[in-house]
Order: sequence, then structure tokens, then C-alpha cells
Amino acid sequence: MKKFHLQIAFFLGIFLILFHLIPIYRYYTKQYFHNAGSEIFAAVDKSEVTQNQKIQKLYLGDSVDEQIVSSKNLATNELNLSTNQAISLVGQYILLKNLIENKNKIDTVELRILPMSLSNNLDNQLTYNYFLKPFYKKRNYKNLSGTVISQIEKIPFYFLSQYLPVLTSLWSPNTPQPTINHVFSPINKEYLAKIFLLCKGHHIYLNFRSSPICESNRQSFLLFKREALKTNSINFKEYFNSIKFYPTNYFLADQIHFKKEFLTKDLY
Repeated sequence: MKKFHLQIAFFLGIFLILFHLIPIYRYYTKQYFHNAGSEIFAAVDKSEVTQNQKIQKLYLGDSVDEQIVSSKNLATNELNLSTNQAISLVGQYILLKNLIENKNKIDTVELRILPMSLSNNLDNQLTYNYFLKPFYKKRNYKNLSGTVISQIEKIPFYFLSQYLPVLTSLWSPNTPQPTINHVFSPINKEYLAKIFLLCKGHHIYLNFRSSPICESNRQSFLLFKREALKTNSINFKEYFNSIKFYPTNYFLADQIHFKKEFLTKDLY
């Protein structure tokens, strides 16, 4: 019986070592960057390693903007950190703040977000893999407001997001459906104001505009416009004036992202 227990302990020990060694290897070789939200991990990494650069134009935005910008040839003094709406404006703020703290000189920020993307209140199924894993780190705690922390703590197993076997995997818990469906979420309102102030404080020109919208989503835009006009701290006039609507046949079945053949057009 003693020998049996020793064998069980030995195999259990081997399993535990492998269970941690493989994630450690994946973490330090950055292989986990190829998980869900790979473009987000890459953008965070770029924002942390880019230092003392002259950045004429910085692109931040949702996946529609990422799709458009990534299809173009950028100048050497332009930087594309557009990713996905799931990181919310909290993630966009952290990316921008990283670059500023790394002594990069930024002339213009192109922040391009669909009105529908601004509904995200860090309470959906994508939040765990797309926001918590890339951004919920000790070095970012200073950038997370009480409202954000409160929302994070509602997410099941949020405290395991940086545990390497979880961080380097595709695993995420089942997140309950949000009880309130926001048109323009409180968290995005708060962090849009923070981005405006951050740019103003560092003499950065902020061009806040919408990614192009499918004609079929015009009603959603009108709902957002009604809600945004209640936000007195931000002038949305340029945002509304910048919006371009395109026919449904330009878009994939989700009526959000463009078909590849239309990315050659000047969509902005």
C-alpha cells in the first residue's frame, strides 16, 4: 500500500510539474500571443516596448478599424495599435498611457470606434480573454478606476486571469449575461473623458471618430446618438459628422466587418 501511495504521489508530482512548466514555457516564449485576442497581446507588448519614438500618428480602435488599418501600408512614423472593442476604452487608455510613459512623442491619436462598440461595460463573454488576461496586471492597477474594479470583481474567477495555466490557455469561465444592456456604457463614458484629458495634458491632437457603419445598423447609431448627446463633458459633433455608412453588400454576414475586396477602397 505504501508503494502504491508513493507511485501516486510521484505521478501526481510529475503531472503538477508539467501542468506548470508548459504554461511557463508558453509565457516566456510568448506563444500564448496566438490565443484568442492575439492582436491585443501584441498591441500591449508594442505599447510597452516602444520607447523614445516620434509617432506622427497612432491608431487606436475596434476590430473594424484594425481590419482597415492593417490592410494599408503605414509610414514608418505611424503606429497601429487598433485591436478589438472587447478591450473597451479602458484598454485603449492603457495602451496610450504606456506609450506616453515610455517617453514617445505622439502628434496625433486616431481613435476610431463604432457606436455599437461603445456599449461594452466589461460584462460580456469576451471580457475574460480579451480584457482581463492582457490588462488586469499589477502595473495597470493604477489605471483602473473604482468603477472598473467593481465591475471586474463581478466576473467569475477574475483573480485567476494571471495564473499562468489560465493566462496561456483559451479557458474562460461562463459569464452571466449582463442585466443591463447599455447603449453607451458608464465605463466607456468615464474612459473616453480620461483619454481626452490625457491627450490634452500632453498636447496630443485627438481625432475621435467612428469606424464605417453598415447601412443596416443606422438605427443603432441613432440610439447611440440620442444617448451620447446626454454626455455634457464631451463634444460629439465631429464624431457624428465623421460617420460614413456603406451598403450591406460591402460587409460580411455580421454586417460589421468588411469583405476583403472592399478594403482597397478609401473607407474613411
